[in-house]
Amino acid sequence: MTNNFPFPYHLLKDSKLAARAAKGKIMDSSTTQTGLGPSVAPEFGAWPIEGNTLTNVNNVRIAFNTLLETISPMFVKGNERYLSIVKTKLEEACLMTVKGIAKPSNGGHA
Repeated sequence: MTNNFPFPYHLLKDSKLAARAAKGKIMDSSTTQTGLGPSVAPEFGAWPIEGNTLTNVNNVRIAFNTLLETISPMFVKGNERYLSIVKTKLEEACLMTVKGIAKPSNGGHA
């Protein structure tokens, strides 16, 4: 698969990504299963979710949303910082749960 829209590495002055690109250490889209472009490694790609797995993923997302809706009103006014941290941690937990349910056991590689 070729990338018709190359990533503008020249715009990434003084960045680690630009340095890696200059050394040719960025994966080309032809080397990934994702086809998402040269800067996307397979670990960050997507894989199809279908059938029962999709239902399970949606149920997990609903459960995390319900938890957040339940605990948000319990926070004392003035403690919004803690609520922000809780939201971030719940996002992380939901993401890892979804990956554990949906990601193929072979890591998504063919």
